[in-house]
Amino acid sequence: MSRAELRAYLAWTRAAGPFWQYVAAMPFLVHTSRHRAPLPLDAARTAIERSILPFFDSARGRVALLLDLPPDLGLATTLAFHEERWLVVPVMSRWPTERPALPVDSLLAQLIWLSAELRPPAEPRGIVFLLDAERQTLPHPDAVEHKFDNRYVYSTDDLPSARMLLEWGVEAVGVAAHYHHAPEDVEYITGELSRAGLAVTRVWVPPI
Repeated sequence: MSRAELRAYLAWTRAAGPFWQYVAAMPFLVHTSRHRAPLPLDAARTAIERSILPFFDSARGRVALLLDLPPDLGLATTLAFHEERWLVVPVMSRWPTERPALPVDSLLAQLIWLSAELRPPAEPRGIVFLLDAERQTLPHPDAVEHKFDNRYVYSTDDLPSARMLLEWGVEAVGVAAHYHHAPEDVEYITGELSRAGLAVTRVWVPPI
C-alpha cells in the first residue's frame, strides 16, 4: 500500500464512523496509475431520490442499507448520500493481483478520487454499505483463463452484526439492487438480521 492508497483508505475509515472496520482494505493494497473514468453522479442521485430514499423517509430510527450495485454506480452515490446525512462504507473486497479476473485498478482509482471529496454527516440518519454487484460476474466466459480468479461472496463477518446495528439505533434494514431475487450471500445475511428482529425491506433500483 503506497502513501496515496493509505491516505485514501484512512479517509474512508474516518468517514465510516463507528463502522470503520468494515471498509474493505483489499483494493487499497496495490498502487494504481490508471486514469479514472467519470462517475455517473447525476444518475446515482436520481436513483437515490426516486428509488431509495422514499422507502425510508418514514423510518423512526436509523436505517442500514445494503446497496448492491455495480461498483461505479454504487460509489457514485456516496456524495449524495452524505448530503442526505447517511454514512457510507465501501465493502468491495476484490483481491488485487497482477492479472485479476475482476479488475481492481479502476475500482481503486475511483476510491482514491472520492476519498478527497468525502463529507460525512455529523448526525447521520442511516448508513449505507456499498456492495459489489459484480463480485461473481465475469466480463466473458473465458475471463479467468490465465488469470487469478478473485471472485468472492459476502459472509456475515463482512458486515456489522444485528447487535451492533441495534446498538447504533438501527430499526430497519434495506437491500437496494437491480435484482428482484437476492443472491445467496445477501439472502443469508439479511435472513440473520431478520431473525434478530430487524425488518428487511427490498428496493428495486431500475438499471441506469
